[in-house]
Amino acid sequence: MRASTLAGILAALALAAASPASADTQTFGFTGGEQAFVVPPGVTSVHATAIGAPGGPGFGNGRSVGAGGIASGDLTVTPGQALFIEVGGPGGAGTSMDGVVAPGGFNGGGDGGSHIAMAIGDFTGPPGGGGGGASDIRTSARSGADSLGSRLLVAAGGGGSGSIENFGTGFTAGNGG
Repeated sequence: MRASTLAGILAALALAAASPASADTQTFGFTGGEQAFVVPPGVTSVHATAIGAPGGPGFGNGRSVGAGGIASGDLTVTPGQALFIEVGGPGGAGTSMDGVVAPGGFNGGGDGGSHIAMAIGDFTGPPGGGGGGASDIRTSARSGADSLGSRLLVAAGGGGSGSIENFGTGFTAGNGG
């Protein structure tokens, strides 16, 4: 029984052999789409580490964004089995005063909020940052009916930061994703 390891670096997934004598490593970085990995002959176990993507910054503030989560574990696999790798994308930045919503990152990141309430009425204003996407490993392709149900390992994406806090009297800004 040959083993393999899946280890990640910053919103990535990687694959490496567990024993030093047969150390095979494969790293999956963010591409904005699904990636596939076919389990090599003789491999019946992988150790996986996934790191979710960070959230995006809100408009007009210097606050930190949420980092992605980290998840790891040993997965039982079959030689020749296809694993589908979804590496989360970073949340979008809140970039303007026109209220355009900052998009969430690839693979489930939430859009940034963009509502501002003023003492004289409501209007749409500067957005918070979008949330980062999750990184996960699945046994079914993204287009499959049970793709979400086939996830073996998931690392959550981080939250986006809010936008400017105070722009004058009675002015508050949007939340992050």
